[in-house]
Amino acid sequence: MTDIVGKPLAAMFYLLGFRGSYHRMGGTVILEKYDGDEITERIEAPAMWEQMCFKPDRIK
Repeated sequence: MTDIVGKPLAAMFYLLGFRGSYHRMGGTVILEKYDGDEITERIEAPAMWEQMCFKPDRIK
């Protein structure tokens, strides 16, 4: 996170109780369209997901 906001701002976030996280996951995604119990369409392809979370580590 320090390369995004800089070290002084990251230190302030840390002292205030905000622990940021960044997750990147890769794999295969499969999308299936159902009509009742029958699969009418299926798409399978490589994919990448990214998630950033800036939340307090404790609820006051």
